[in-house]
Amino acid sequence: MTRSTSSLALAALVTLAGAASADTPDIREIVRKWNAAPATGGQFTQLGIPTIGPDGRVAFSGTSNGFLGPTGMWATHPDNPQSIGIVAMENAPVPGGNGKLFSGFYWLHDRAIVGDDGVLGFANEVYGGGLPSYRLGAFKSDNGVLESVLLPGDAIPGIAGPTVDQVYDNVAMNRHGRVAVRATLKGAGVNASNDSVVAFEWIGGINTVQREGSPAPGMPGTTFGTSWGVPQITNASAVSFDSQLFGATNSNWSVWTGYPGLMTNVANATHISPFALPYTNGATVMSSYDDGMVFSKGVESGQSWFEAYWRWDGSVVSPVAWVGQLGPLGTYTDFDEYSLVTNDAGDTLLRTVFEGPGVNADNDTAIIVVNTDGDQEVIAREGDTPWGLWNDVEFSDLDFSFGEAITDGGRVYFEAGMRGPGINADNDRGIWAREADGTMHLIIREGGYIKLGDGLGRWVEDFRFYSGRGTQSGTATGVNELGQIALRVTCTDGTMAIVVATLPTPGHCPGDVNGDGAVDFEDLNIVLAEWDSIGPVGTGGDADFDGDTDFDDLNIILANWGHICS
Repeated sequence: MTRSTSSLALAALVTLAGAASADTPDIREIVRKWNAAPATGGQFTQLGIPTIGPDGRVAFSGTSNGFLGPTGMWATHPDNPQSIGIVAMENAPVPGGNGKLFSGFYWLHDRAIVGDDGVLGFANEVYGGGLPSYRLGAFKSDNGVLESVLLPGDAIPGIAGPTVDQVYDNVAMNRHGRVAVRATLKGAGVNASNDSVVAFEWIGGINTVQREGSPAPGMPGTTFGTSWGVPQITNASAVSFDSQLFGATNSNWSVWTGYPGLMTNVANATHISPFALPYTNGATVMSSYDDGMVFSKGVESGQSWFEAYWRWDGSVVSPVAWVGQLGPLGTYTDFDEYSLVTNDAGDTLLRTVFEGPGVNADNDTAIIVVNTDGDQEVIAREGDTPWGLWNDVEFSDLDFSFGEAITDGGRVYFEAGMRGPGINADNDRGIWAREADGTMHLIIREGGYIKLGDGLGRWVEDFRFYSGRGTQSGTATGVNELGQIALRVTCTDGTMAIVVATLPTPGHCPGDVNGDGAVDFEDLNIVLAEWDSIGPVGTGGDADFDGDTDFDDLNIILANWGHICS
């Protein structure tokens, strides 16, 4: 940590400290509209939706009125969470781009994925350098050094002749900084039957694990067709993707995972499901983790079909949840497949519709978690009173995917609507967090009060966060295991800000900054010795995970004085 002052005389101030609530998230402002936009010579005029990494680093895109760069991507410094710096800027040279320049950062593709030690991965359009039009490239910033992972015009090892036309949509990146992409090709011999690849960073550089028109591993007479969507990459660096198959095995979809030279076909349309019924055709939603994946795929039953979710544990496929299954609230009749997310254990979060005794249109939707043993837990149900709201207010329909995430510790974040007396279009949405033990917290809601970095209170008009596809899927997310959720908040007075809401996770011992299981003089001495210092989130005397050591941390020590952690 970088210490600017330190004095044991601060011990005399301990009697001035007050207590903080463990049930209310601490809101820390990262940046606000009209703050200075670093490296542009101007101010922020618009802010994108932020993402956050395992160590609390926050990244976001934005626009500015500066003369040097109208749009760009910024992030907090790994060693100073209270300071932001430029990552990449519109019209700036692309590293190794031979005259190519960054195009605008407009939040469609450039959701930065934040990994360990602050490494960032993202996609953005580039132009110039001989390109006929704007094309997407893949990039990474590691220890403050921006590098190009895959650019339009690059050759891909193992594919002679053709070059990259552009990266498709967005990148995936695991927490170690390995990037996976789907890209299209151009050049001699390239046509609509062989112009897409799935590639990622592996030992020795970029490797291809799938090319349209190339042989599918372990399937004689079968070639890959088009790969759908953005691949995923786990922390163990296994790449997962969905692809058509043609030839001896003809399938409109197939799910794969693995490494170069060691790919596994998890399932395809010619397989028979564990229900002894054939799978349906169509696109697949999946969520990968180190030990397997969960994917959605319906099965055919007579003249009809029903929706189902399946878990691959590294060797076999087994059912997770399906239409017609009896759950804790009734029989499932529908799911929102885009709500699918998993954590490192494979616990699966879903939004569902159900029917049964006592179920009607006012209470027939819910959010559930299915663990790897098949146990199903209700997180929230339509018709229940949301925590933090008054009586007669209810959760409204929960079957639509607003945003939801599950952490490795089992905390579930979910966005939901509300209805009831006093609820209208200006205050009918919120975000809640539910702990594994059932404890519920209100994070933020429309119409709620928030205090920003200027010390002024405001009323929340809107909020946004990225939920991602799972903690080990390599997708952008707004939550981490430190109990933090990164949000873009818009207030009724027009103020827009990026904030981090921190709610310590169960098992965390507030005030125990040295981790010895007790809050005592040793923790107090650390706070005093580190007073007014700034460093990575949760280091030194930073008890409240905001990156500095100050009265807020002192308050936490005193409020929990003498506590022995279980």
